[in-house]
Amino acid sequence: MFFDLPKYWIFLQFLSEHHSIIRSSLRPKMGLWLAYAKNMKITICGSAAFVEEMQGVAAELKNLGHEVKGMPTKFVDGDGREWQTADYHKFKKSRPFDKPEFLNNHHQRIREHFDKVEWSDAILVTNYDKNGVADYIGPNTLMEMGVAFYLGKKIYLLNPVPDTPWKEEILGMRPEVLNGNLELLS
Repeated sequence: MFFDLPKYWIFLQFLSEHHSIIRSSLRPKMGLWLAYAKNMKITICGSAAFVEEMQGVAAELKNLGHEVKGMPTKFVDGDGREWQTADYHKFKKSRPFDKPEFLNNHHQRIREHFDKVEWSDAILVTNYDKNGVADYIGPNTLMEMGVAFYLGKKIYLLNPVPDTPWKEEILGMRPEVLNGNLELLS
């Protein structure tokens, strides 16, 4: 099939300049993914145990030209107490999780992260080794992946799919595995 190359390049330039409008209006209807698109809006997902690693990944993604949201490094709980995310994660794991103050905070943080997934063009799951599981993806991250899948967002895994009881569900969402190479996003 023959097509006019200059017109094709003009069309690609138009798409690259207007990709966010086109993605938001056409993709859900036509199943399009504009893989060439630069400056994607990416939400980083993963265990709170990886908050420091996520900050490094966020910096790399920003250097590649992407807009990034992820887990905050600190937050204020319902009682007005400021926490470092890593400290809160350790503290929470040392206490019964069914206490109302933990559940209310967790409820709020889940909703806030779902909003970030909705905002994004894609999510990047930072699945590092945890608790003896290679490339760990836990229940909260699996839920975030499910929201992204439902909303038609592209799902990237930083590392391979883990061997977990929910591996089938992860594979069913057809994530793209980056094998640690963030440049595959750009």
